[in-house]
This record gives sequence, structure tokens and C-alpha cells, in this order.
Amino acid sequence: MFNLVITRTTRIRARRVVSGLGTMPADSMPERLPLRRRVAFASLSIARSLIIAIALLLAADVYLHQKYQDKSAFNIWGYRGPTVGAKAPGEVRIVVLGGSAAFGFGLAWNEAFPFFLEQRLNDGARTGAHYRVVNLAFNGEAAVSFAPTLEDYEYLDYDLAILYEGYNDLPEQPRTFVFRRQSVVFNATGYMPLLPMVLREKYFDWRYAGDIGKGYRADDTAKTVFRPADQAAAAAAAESLAQQLGGLSSNARVLTSTCGDAWRAYCASVVDAVRAARNRGVLVLVATQPLISDRHVAQQSALRGAIAERFADDAGVAYADFGRLLDLRDMSIAFDGVHLTVAGNRVLADAFVPAVTRLIETSGRSER
Repeated sequence: MFNLVITRTTRIRARRVVSGLGTMPADSMPERLPLRRRVAFASLSIARSLIIAIALLLAADVYLHQKYQDKSAFNIWGYRGPTVGAKAPGEVRIVVLGGSAAFGFGLAWNEAFPFFLEQRLNDGARTGAHYRVVNLAFNGEAAVSFAPTLEDYEYLDYDLAILYEGYNDLPEQPRTFVFRRQSVVFNATGYMPLLPMVLREKYFDWRYAGDIGKGYRADDTAKTVFRPADQAAAAAAAESLAQQLGGLSSNARVLTSTCGDAWRAYCASVVDAVRAARNRGVLVLVATQPLISDRHVAQQSALRGAIAERFADDAGVAYADFGRLLDLRDMSIAFDGVHLTVAGNRVLADAFVPAVTRLIETSGRSER
């Protein structure tokens, strides 16, 4: 009986103690956290939220790269095809710069001429030699992008640069943007996001009822915008281009060797890029694209003169003329009067092989 009373009394006192803890006066409560620690906790929470958001965006962007890079886009480092690592022993690394014609617009990365060029070069390479061709071109870029692109990808340790652009430097369709330099992320890290482009095209698709090209044209509706299309639309694009630029005469010859006002900016961009490459010890092959108009003939004649004048004594610089190599009116070769089909890119790659190997041999740089 005595033990029972003690037990009950103890339990009652325990409950009172516990109850009292829940009703402690304010002045006996522990002090609030100092302001500095509260700010630190808040900052940590914000930083954690930002990290999670960035991680989600990065995951989405990587997914888009995996989904689109082989078909119509670029890899995480901003160029077409698989990423390349350090050069292997005996490897000769070549980069190709230009616009949509070099990029392989409307085609997969392994259907553009840089891919076929790598195949052809390796088919004829000596034992122990290996060629790697990296496609640094991008849709819409002009010669003004050559020097910045060479600088941005200097880490690839390339041996030879092919400069292949003139279509986007005609006065009727001047292009001045450098696509990758517009990306803050690329400038800071070398990673080239794809998500902004996909979102923009999704918006164009919604805003212009499926006509993404109309979004890119914006206020400049007079210029032809190319996009993969059926045969009738491709023929219409080719006809539109002919109306804008005029046709190509079968015997058009322009003998001028000066750039003049019309081509001064174009020539300067190409010459600056050649000099930048040569200062790094890189070989340069400047190539004329298949001609599309008499104005293009005049443009390339002026460029040829500028290259000959400034680099006549430099065995590391060469000029290849593919102007009459292909008939762009043949839709089995060019589906829209400008952009080559797979068959056309194979022919172009075959023509590049002797020009590349000749430059390497002439410069005294043998296959390593």
C-alpha cells in the first residue's frame, strides 16, 4: 500500500514537471538565433534551391542534346558529331568552319561532308596515320565567325582549318552574328546549351502556327529561309533564291583581284582568320563553295586575289576552287538550290581529299 502511494505520487509530480516545461515563461526560453546565423540559414536555403533548379535544367539540356545532336543539332561542346578527346599518336586533326552548307543543314551529322571527308582521308592514309575531322560550322554563320570560332576551339589542338563560307556573306544576305559567342554559358564554361534554342523554336511553332521559319525571318521577310521540306517547297526555295541573287552564267568570269567596297568586309574576315590560324602554326585551306550566282563568282574572285596577295609566300595556306564542281540546280545534288544532299556531300568530300593532302605535303608537315 505504501509503495502504491509513492508510485502514484511520483507519477503525478512527473506529469506536473512535464506540463510545466510546456508553459515556461518567455524570459526562461532559450534565446532566438543571432541575426547572422539566420541570414546564413536563409542563404543556404536559397543556394540549395538554385542548385536544384540548375541541376534540373542541366539534366533537361543534356537530355535534349542526346535526343537531337545526331539528327539536327550539336553536342554539349557546341559542334556536330561525337565529342573528341585528346589527339592520338599519329592523328592529324582538321576543323571545318562555315555556315549551314558545311553544317549539313537538314541532314544528320554523319551525312554532311566533314564526316565523309574523314572517311576518305583515312581510307587513303598511310599505316600509322589517322585523320579526325571536326565540324565546327553552324547554320547562318558567315566569315565573321571564323576567327572567334578558331579561338574558342583552340583546345582541340587542330592541325588544319578549312574555311568554307561565302553564301552568308553576299550583300543581299549579310550575317554578322557569332552564334556561340551569344551564349553566356558557353563563354564561361565551353558548354553549349540547347534548351534555349528548343524553347525558342517551340514558341515560334506556337506563335506562327507551325511555321518556325517565319519566326526566324521576323521582319526580314524578303530573304529566303531554308528548312527541310518536301520537294515542291525545296524547288520554291531554289526559285526564290534565284530571283533574289540572279542566276549563274555558264561562262561567268570575273578577273578582278581586289575586294572593293562590296567584298571588303568579307575578305577582311577571311584574311583575319587565316592570319590567326597561321600565328598558331595551323594550316589553312580556303575553299570556294559551289557557285549559286554571278555575284558569288565576283565574291570568290575577289577573295582569291586577297588570299594570293597576302599569303603568296606561305606554303601553309591554300585555296581550293569547287565553284563548278556541282550543279546546284540538280535536286539530287542540292535539295533546295544551296544545301547538298547526301550524294552531293559525298562528291564534295572526294574533291576535298587531294586539296587537303596536297596542302599537308606542300607545307612540309607529313602525316605523324
